[in-house]
Amino acid sequence: HYDGDIHALNQAWGTRFWSATYASFDEVGLPTFTYPGGTQQASENFRSNLSPGMLLDYRRFRRDSITAFANAQVTILRSHYVRGEITSNAPGGFWGKAMDHDQLFGGMDLPAYDNYPVWGGSLGAPLPS
Repeated sequence: HYDGDIHALNQAWGTRFWSATYASFDEVGLPTFTYPGGTQQASENFRSNLSPGMLLDYRRFRRDSITAFANAQVTILRSHYVRGEITSNAPGGFWGKAMDHDQLFGGMDLPAYDNYPVWGGSLGAPLPS
């Protein structure tokens, strides 16, 4: 993505602002997330103290990796003349996932969706009896 140019990565991610300039790609790790615990962040799913550019690239990496893996599986199945519909399931929490469903299911015959109940009860207040 950055043609092996660590300076291009630093520029794109604004690492100087975040006091996290990299000298080589070996220094770049996976983003770490801190979970909100205070009342000011109660509505957030996660928080990170890293560059928004890094988080965006990480989400793109995850999207591309998931899609490439799924497409490889479809290719294997089709090359062996598997009969029937080829499908996979998409996890719930659609908007919070780093996935492109059009790309993920594009080579399959149909998508599926998981809609699991909240285990252990409702997140809301119980209904009056």
